[in-house]
Amino acid sequence: MFISFMEYFASMKFSQRRLLAFIVAPLVNSFIFLIFSVFSGSANKLNEGIWLFLFTALISYVVTLFAGLPAHLILHKYKFTKLINYVFIGSVISIFPISYFVIYPAFPEVFPLLKSHMMQIALFFSVAQVTVISFWLISRPDKLDLRVQKT
Repeated sequence: MFISFMEYFASMKFSQRRLLAFIVAPLVNSFIFLIFSVFSGSANKLNEGIWLFLFTALISYVVTLFAGLPAHLILHKYKFTKLINYVFIGSVISIFPISYFVIYPAFPEVFPLLKSHMMQIALFFSVAQVTVISFWLISRPDKLDLRVQKT
């Protein structure tokens, strides 16, 4: 029998969905950057887009491994499985690259120079949020709690 992807995805165990989420979620932003570069014009932009895809995928996987995985395990242990909890932790995690790459270089005169870095701050923050929401939508840790409570 033919089983649709959504039926198969719905029948996956939580551990399988969590593994899929850890593989796919960090790549979401990389694919968005690649798509923007493909539709931006010349072939040179495509080469830059591929480079940007690889660079952002590397950074995304490193941050996911060292910050996202421990955060997910802590949230799961204490049963904070709602989307708002994950978004809050993603916001906290995104503060670290924002402070290191944007605020720290401008530290002697933070407030006058911060205005020129607002786009970078918004980019770091939005990338973190898209990754966190993608992870949560794939793994759906709140659904695991419902299945455990029903049994």
